[in-house]
Amino acid sequence: MGGVVFKEPMQRERLEVDVLIVGAGPAGLTAAHVLKTRLGGETAAGLPRVLVLEKGAELGGQVLSGAVVDVSRFPAAWGDEAAWGDLLRPVIRESVWLLTSRSAYRLPWIPKALRNRECRLTSLGRLTAWMGERCEEVGVDIATGFSGAELLWDGDRVVGVRVGDFGVARDGRPRDDFQPGPEIRAAVTLLAEGVRGTLAQQAIERCGLMTGKSYGTYGAGLKELWRPGIPVEPGEVIHTLGYPFSASAFGGAFYYTLAPDLVSLGVVVEIDSRRPVLDVHALLQRWKEHPFVRRRLTGGTLLKYGARALPESGWKASPRPWGEGFLILGDSAAFLDASRLKGIHLAVESGRLGAEVILDAWRAGDLSEERLQSYEDRLNQSPLFQPLRGVEALKGRWMRGLVRCILPDSTAGRASARREKDERSAASGGEGMAEAACGLTQDRTTSVGFAGIVYREDQPSHISISDPDVCRRRCRVEFGNPCRWFCPGGVFHVAVRSEGSVQVELEPGNCLHCKICEVTDPYGVVRWRPPEGGSGPRWLSM
Repeated sequence: MGGVVFKEPMQRERLEVDVLIVGAGPAGLTAAHVLKTRLGGETAAGLPRVLVLEKGAELGGQVLSGAVVDVSRFPAAWGDEAAWGDLLRPVIRESVWLLTSRSAYRLPWIPKALRNRECRLTSLGRLTAWMGERCEEVGVDIATGFSGAELLWDGDRVVGVRVGDFGVARDGRPRDDFQPGPEIRAAVTLLAEGVRGTLAQQAIERCGLMTGKSYGTYGAGLKELWRPGIPVEPGEVIHTLGYPFSASAFGGAFYYTLAPDLVSLGVVVEIDSRRPVLDVHALLQRWKEHPFVRRRLTGGTLLKYGARALPESGWKASPRPWGEGFLILGDSAAFLDASRLKGIHLAVESGRLGAEVILDAWRAGDLSEERLQSYEDRLNQSPLFQPLRGVEALKGRWMRGLVRCILPDSTAGRASARREKDERSAASGGEGMAEAACGLTQDRTTSVGFAGIVYREDQPSHISISDPDVCRRRCRVEFGNPCRWFCPGGVFHVAVRSEGSVQVELEPGNCLHCKICEVTDPYGVVRWRPPEGGSGPRWLSM
């Protein structure tokens, strides 16, 4: 951790494996599973030794998605759907609605980008935990509660990872229970940490992996799990456009019925460091107050809350996903199809393709950069990754009209929406925070209480501001210190001193690990790094 103070050189345990995977999400676990199950002429004992590091305290505890999953390529890595049990539920009914401030209009068609009939509903946390169990069954070692602090280098080659230390006090000094994080050396390292992964960013900056690429744009996704007041029919997918999003905001909302007593809902909206004042948490609360949504939640109970940043730019802002001794998988490489609101299938496919490249190189006895480069070729050849080239075109259509953005140009001018009058919605009264008494809306502090965060307060803050003067002088004048609004966890607090000066205070124990602060900060002074292993939200059911 940065700022740690030691009097003597650190003696660290050193471990060696063949393949080290950082991040036990769908990408990392798929790679691990393929590495241990794709037998060629060798026996299982002849396959690489694989270790997966996961910063969360449990498998599936720190992954978050809606989640409606495209499972078309899952069998290539995980076998037939019959093996997945009740983890995946078919979509049986779907609709898209355009909301105004009081009314709801149902589109008489399902736009192609939002068709989900061949997809499956799931809890990504439970699905990830299942993947981890399957990996352990075939000989993958998985270490939870260990965060990757920094890459280890031999010249320009990645040779492993240093794990974060345990038992460091807030002032940076070792506590009585201090344990130095080990160095884990590997022939090849796979970085699958999720969006803006700490180690992936180190590789990107050191190796110039964004050369020739453009500035990336991101989205913010906020999700809640609810137990509805009355049982629902599982398998329904509802997407809404319009209210409460403005015409300049690329965003929408979702409502999925996962089980008779479980509903997943949330909002996804584009965020931009050039316009950092958007309060996505407030947007979620306003959306829940809409009559169309309110009637579905009244009498229900909030169970979980979470958030994450989403890489939305497609290929144009995706880094080169390989280098000497490493590959980058999944969201860490910005693999997300923003037009479909889907990335799990791309994470799985990137993990499978990356593992196949490593196996080919392993069998040839050649793990050189030239061998690993074929990973990018396989990504380019995969039909699953072709839509990433059209993401920006979709956004361009969005800016020319809310409904037109999801229609072919030839039909956009002729389509119309059909209004569905709902008497219960019309009779539900006005909007406003009066509904908070029914538990439909929450303030930021209350929402964070539903994230299951575990955090030892006496540790160095994993969030820092590199230049506080920027907050006091520039940001206060130009934007009004928007960190207090754009952070969905309420980590940033603005204190005004008696002499009128401003101090931004941090509450890192509220952090949702979403990375929204890093991508929305207009000055690039906010820094996020993993806290002590095992810290953070616990979203297993999400």
